[in-house]
Amino acid sequence: MAKVKAWWRDAAKIDKKKIASLGSAALLSYGFVSNVFYVTSLMLATYTAVKTTGASPLVNSLSMKTFASSYFGLWMIQNFLRPARFALSVAISPGTDRIVEFFRRYAPNNDKKWAFALTVFCINVVGTFAYMFAGFGLIVALTGVPLELSSFGGLLAAAKTAKTGAV
Repeated sequence: MAKVKAWWRDAAKIDKKKIASLGSAALLSYGFVSNVFYVTSLMLATYTAVKTTGASPLVNSLSMKTFASSYFGLWMIQNFLRPARFALSVAISPGTDRIVEFFRRYAPNNDKKWAFALTVFCINVVGTFAYMFAGFGLIVALTGVPLELSSFGGLLAAAKTAKTGAV
């Protein structure tokens, strides 16, 4: 048990620089794993808020408070799980490298930098948004409560007003 505790303590100190030293596939994998974990937390917090209050966090202050407290708790868990996320990233990096090589066939001049960029865009950007919006759709289907995503702009304006202290 002492060995596990020591590994966990050491692994918790790992940062992006350390991951980058393992190669681009590990860095890309870490980004992917982090996105999946954090988007899952976002969806769980949203589901909790909607299920608890019956309203979208984007239009209801009680729901927003529920969302915020849920997300904060999940965020804390995410930080505790950083060593596990790192280990998972390293474990899937060979597969990530194969994906980069797949995109290399379609990259200009078979350039690995372009293939890496294509992989980041397709997997980490498009894939993350697809996962997130599919999750939001599932939340709406499970709860019957629309998330009112059109209210997101108003939420940003309110946050900006709160930050600047303007009334």
